[in-house]
Amino acid sequence: MSKVHGIAAAVLLLFTSAIAQNENASVAVKQQPSDLHYELATKDGRPVFHLGEAIELEESYSADVSKKYLLLSLPQQVKGHPVQVMIEPGRGVIDRVQDDGKRSADPILQTNCFYGHGGGIGSGCSHCDRQWLLTSSPLRIPISVTRQFQITEPGHYSFQAKATNVVVAPLDMQSSAPIALTSNKLDIDVVEDSQWSRETLTAAIDQFNKAEAKYVSHGWDKLSMSQMGHRRYGERGNLEGEMQEAAEKMKLLDTEESLVEIIRRYDGANIGWNYYRYVLYDGIIQSKHSSLSIDLLSERMLQPTFGFPSR
Repeated sequence: MSKVHGIAAAVLLLFTSAIAQNENASVAVKQQPSDLHYELATKDGRPVFHLGEAIELEESYSADVSKKYLLLSLPQQVKGHPVQVMIEPGRGVIDRVQDDGKRSADPILQTNCFYGHGGGIGSGCSHCDRQWLLTSSPLRIPISVTRQFQITEPGHYSFQAKATNVVVAPLDMQSSAPIALTSNKLDIDVVEDSQWSRETLTAAIDQFNKAEAKYVSHGWDKLSMSQMGHRRYGERGNLEGEMQEAAEKMKLLDTEESLVEIIRRYDGANIGWNYYRYVLYDGIIQSKHSSLSIDLLSERMLQPTFGFPSR
């Protein structure tokens, strides 16, 4: 090897080594430090849930050294991302972020069109910019995993969460690098209990019927919010909240009996902000009893109390 070639090789080796060191430094910044803790647990410490029951988890953030790390509500500012929850096994589980149950002919009709259709689910509060300095006392944040994952079969399941929403304090938009966090694996068992399902459905029906009776007595089932002026907004909202909560319970149960009750209450109307109607609708299109849904809804649509949505 000539002297010139030797010098060139040495320079190339040093340059490559410098790049590798910079890359390793970058990776080290993004790795989870030993004094930063990210954990996942059930909200009430329970390891067993009923099939059709809401599963509430909690993520917790803490640090051995107070105020060393900063949790961001908008980690996208530093090219990070909020918490992402994974579940295993995937069998018997439907990710409603990926499949919301709706079916459309658009992919077929728009196959050869220049302009396509797209969509996604993101934060509805792009201006909610908050930051929390972490301490040794865990900061706990609730996660309703059943809003994303529909578990259709009893069994043993594991949850794990990942996020890149913590930086070393103070925040610098130009230089702060998000730290990659991975939680522990959280194991739960989901069991089928027909008696619990029946009792839960009975309570949900009673809750819905009582709120609906008061709602109808005021004529609010036929009156949009814009027609009310500013009177009794709170009372109407509370009753709609009661019906929505009851509808959510029926939707989560997803038994043949709960599906019958959902379709009985779904009228296809689209009046004002009656969100419970959309919950009932999702309960129909997302039910694992799809054949029964078609049969029952076909009968319901022929009844005089059913009105097509005005979209």
